[in-house]
Amino acid sequence: MSPFRHGFRKGLLACALIVSSFGVLFAFVLLGEAIVGKGPAGSLVLGGVGLVLLFLFAFVFAFSAIYWKSSKPD
Repeated sequence: MSPFRHGFRKGLLACALIVSSFGVLFAFVLLGEAIVGKGPAGSLVLGGVGLVLLFLFAFVFAFSAIYWKSSKPD
């Protein structure tokens, strides 16, 4: 594998880790808003979106971290 492609993949994985970290934080904020929110319908929607985002970004974070550790340095 060329050094350019290896560096590009590492950079892409680093971006995925950073974005998924912020996504998990955003999902927790949505879940917190759903808990302290006043309307039950709004709380259900925010809670549902928060849970979906939490699972999605946690999966992306775990996949990126595992792939980062398993990639071989050139």
